[in-house]
Amino acid sequence: MQNIDEKLKAKLLKLQALVKQGVGGESRNAKDILEKLLKKHNIDINLLLDETRTKKYFFGYKTEFEKNMLFRIFLKIRNNGKSADVRYTQRNKTIGLELSEYEFVEFEILKDGYFKSWKRYLKMAQTAFIHASELFIVSEDGINDNKEKLSPAKRAELFEIARMCDSVPEAEFKRNLLK
Repeated sequence: MQNIDEKLKAKLLKLQALVKQGVGGESRNAKDILEKLLKKHNIDINLLLDETRTKKYFFGYKTEFEKNMLFRIFLKIRNNGKSADVRYTQRNKTIGLELSEYEFVEFEILKDGYFKSWKRYLKMAQTAFIHASELFIVSEDGINDNKEKLSPAKRAELFEIARMCDSVPEAEFKRNLLK
């Protein structure tokens, strides 16, 4: 492969990942920028995306769910018609995945998006559980003095939390301590 500046290479790989994973206008804009940069620097995208050379990248996780998510993202990237050669290792709450440079960039984009979405969902689910279980705190006078206007995004989030409240199972309590 021709000698390419590492910053430029990283930028081109990110743009290519956005072309593949982006939604709507994001994908089209990334494609336009990518094509201009490739032409400007006289670079062949196929040489840049050499997926035969791989190396092991390590990703930390805290919970079994996070480990599972990392592995599923890895499989999602690998489920693109290539052979199902899955190589990974685990130790010390770290998972090592064999990826090409392009796959690594794509993995990082997906990991960031899915983990942010999961954390947001967890926060909303916790709020829904507290409200559905009537464990919320009311001020001394029983009045909610929060008079700020809600943005459309915050209003949509509250609506989603209210919908989640409907699916929260009721807590079961063992009332008879003798059993």
